Amino acid sequence: MAFECGLPAPHGGIFVIALVQHWPGYLVALLAGTVLTAVLVGLLKRFRPPPKVS
Repeated sequence: MAFECGLPAPHGGIFVIALVQHWPGYLVALLAGTVLTAVLVGLLKRFRPPPKVS
């Protein structure tokens, strides 16, 4: 929303990438979300307790 990007297709995926409005901002937002998710998953997995062996 900050980059005023839009996607008029009712679904996403690789096949509708040509329909993205303001695509440079879309790519920046996509990369930022990917990096943030990877960092959070890495941090959260570090604090996960080890599985109990029964």
